[in-house]
Amino acid sequence: MKQHPTWEDIINLREKLIEQYNVYWFNNNLFHFSWWAIIILNIISIFVLWKLIDKKCLFELLTLGGITVYMGVIIDTITTNYVLTGYPTSLLPIFPSFFVSTNFILPSVYILIYQHFSSWKKYLIATIIFGVVGVLFEGFYRWMEVYEYINWNIFYSFITYVLLGIILKLIMNFFKKQQV
Repeated sequence: MKQHPTWEDIINLREKLIEQYNVYWFNNNLFHFSWWAIIILNIISIFVLWKLIDKKCLFELLTLGGITVYMGVIIDTITTNYVLTGYPTSLLPIFPSFFVSTNFILPSVYILIYQHFSSWKKYLIATIIFGVVGVLFEGFYRWMEVYEYINWNIFYSFITYVLLGIILKLIMNFFKKQQV
């Protein structure tokens, strides 16, 4: 009869995984085209955000951006740990990769949507449009082998983008009501 895995077995598997991932990353990611593309796209998103962000509302908008990063990391952790999605290419040899779009591109988009569309109706329309654009952008990332669907599909991504946008607006509305 086979025993259940021990915690030590899990640690050993993690050590083997990170060792293999580091070798993979060094040989297949570092300085390759997709690696450079990630850097360039993130730099562009930071530059565009800085040019377009309303600096009078900087704290509020960057708070929204921080919450977006936090929620994006949670979503990426869940989807990669449960082998729903994957990041064949990443900037750093961190598994799962959080430096593809979660840290700069996604927050930049949600910040600009939140900044420009204050009514719920317009915000929802913009968020739905971004859901469509987001899955198209994912297609580009999948073509570049930066991101992959394993047990996932375009519909799940679309719903995730829209729900994330709704949750972000709800959180920010709650915070605004709490202000004195």
